[in-house]
Formats: sequence, structure tokens, C-alpha cells
Amino acid sequence: MYDAILVPTDGSGGEQQFVEEAISLAELTDATVHVLHVVDSGLADSLSESTQSMVHDDLKTTGETAVSSIEGTAERAGLETRTAIVNGDPAEEIVNYAEENDIDAIVMGTHANTGVSHLLLGSVTERVIRLTTVPVLAVNLTEHHG
Repeated sequence: MYDAILVPTDGSGGEQQFVEEAISLAELTDATVHVLHVVDSGLADSLSESTQSMVHDDLKTTGETAVSSIEGTAERAGLETRTAIVNGDPAEEIVNYAEENDIDAIVMGTHANTGVSHLLLGSVTERVIRLTTVPVLAVNLTEHHG
């Protein structure tokens, strides 16, 4: 049923919950785990060019660490992995990656923001759900779960 599962990471931490869900699903279906980090190209747009470069480098380093950690978790579970780090709009790049790599399911976290904070901040997870035809398992990242 699932041959390829995508686990996008922003490197912000708190990912253990949805990584565990992705690993469990991959173990059940013997799927390859794809780990993706998108360096958000829009985060530093208003900064000077030299500052943009530093912010980009920091975001990329954070992403490399997160991707490596999730890759290690999947490999310890005996799963095949593939990793990628790309630049761009996170939701769009996640959807593009899923389409280009024949992904069968996307597992990602959400903080389940509502009200004004949701309207102002938006949600990468929600945008992915709206833009993709691939099933998305959105795991609520609540504070009480660690």
C-alpha cells in the first residue's frame, strides 16, 4: 500500500511524535522513508544580502542536523532512507518532492493553531494538505507530549 513515505522536517524540534508515526507506518508497509528539509527562501527576504547568506547557512545547518537525525532513526529501525535538502517555499517544495518521487503518504506535524494565530501565521501542513493529492497524516504536536 505504501512504498514511499515522506517526512518533511523544519528542524525546529518536537518532531519525535510524527517521526515515530512515520517510522511505524513504514515498518508496517516496508516503505522507504524520504526525509526532506526545505530551507525557507522567504524568511530572510527583508534582510541585507550578507545577513541573508548567514541566515540561509544557519537554516541549512539546522536542516542537515534534523535530516540526519531522522535518517538515523529510520535506519536503526531497519528501513531504507533517502534524504534531500532544497530551497524554496516549504509547502510547495514538499508537494513537488512528493510528486517527483512517487510518494504514497506524507507524515508531518502540526501545532493545530486556531483563530488569529492560525490566520496570521498560516500552516505549512494545511497548505500541503490543500495542494497535494497524496494522503497526509498530520500529527498534532502538543506541548504535553514532550
